[in-house]
Amino acid sequence: MEDKVIVEVKASERLAPLHEAQLRFYLRVSGKSVGLIINFPVRLLKNGLQRIVNEFPDSARSAVSTKAENSSDL
Repeated sequence: MEDKVIVEVKASERLAPLHEAQLRFYLRVSGKSVGLIINFPVRLLKNGLQRIVNEFPDSARSAVSTKAENSSDL
């Protein structure tokens, strides 16, 4: 997976829309299509993961469903 995925590591209580926008910018300027935001101060690491796919038709919908799943785990 070397040079295929951008991983953005955060240490925030909650991910903000700014974090997703920042990763989307990195994806756009690098020409990559997949990125992960990993936020560590959570009880379960799976609750701190967010996958972003740049220029994918369902990316907006999948990002919304991921946020909804994460908010229900709190």
